[in-house]
Amino acid sequence: MNNYPPGFNLPRGFVMFAHNNPSLDYGTMALCNALMIKKHLKENKVALISDLGTVGHLESNFSDVIMRKAFDRIIINEPNAEEAGTRRFGDTRYTSFTDTYKNTNRPNIYDLTPFEETVMIDADYLMLDDTMDLVWDHADDFLCNRKTVDLDHNSNNFGFDNRFNEMSIPLYWATAIYFRKTDNSKLIFELMNFIRENYAYYQYLYRFNHSGYFRNDYALSIAIHMANNLMEYGSINPLPIDHILFSMEHDEMHRFDDGKCLITSEPVQGEFYMHSVSSNLHMMNKRSILRNKKEIIAYGIG
Repeated sequence: MNNYPPGFNLPRGFVMFAHNNPSLDYGTMALCNALMIKKHLKENKVALISDLGTVGHLESNFSDVIMRKAFDRIIINEPNAEEAGTRRFGDTRYTSFTDTYKNTNRPNIYDLTPFEETVMIDADYLMLDDTMDLVWDHADDFLCNRKTVDLDHNSNNFGFDNRFNEMSIPLYWATAIYFRKTDNSKLIFELMNFIRENYAYYQYLYRFNHSGYFRNDYALSIAIHMANNLMEYGSINPLPIDHILFSMEHDEMHRFDDGKCLITSEPVQGEFYMHSVSSNLHMMNKRSILRNKKEIIAYGIG
């Protein structure tokens, strides 16, 4: 692996985790998104947390110039293979596949981040605008969102009203989390790790369906509930944009051009809508991002 600048205790920046599986190149997704951060944001330091295999794949496919433009730090943290889950992925309404999903090390972010202020985002949460510049020096030391909105302007998706179920706690999304290094933030991530280690118990206690893999969203929501003395309100405020805009797995990005995604959504089979998107977007059809990687990278380095 090439030598990237060492050092922790940097002021602020973004962190993404990326661990490839045989079907999905998360490293390239993270590289594409890192270049979007560099293009659109003033505060644009990026750290990648990954494994040797994923980083080696990146270095064999991209020049040192592109790698260094995308990432200010690369931190190796090998996920526990025994904890890897299995999940189904969608690629439009007409294709799906099943593969491993390595996401159990994300609660270690407090110790792994090189930044005093961190925004941790999913590799497929594309930073297409500059709104995340508003988060730095926030009065709160921990922010994340409860609300989601899809491209067809539907909110509270996935079959529930932003809760595990009608009798359970609010659901917070781990897609994007801002935090400073404080005792409060440390507690939330320590609780997430404790929940991960005792996942079956918390599944029974909070009555959520086991999806076959560890869900950071669920662990985050339970941790916030516990840190707030098991009370629902008055705990965590949202990010500057109070919702996650997302594109469903059955949507398709047809083209990426000059910072905009041209996407077809298909909320009902055979019912198509076109969208031109230039705001931050959680693109859940991951292969659709990878089909546009050349255009995204060319835009990011241009």
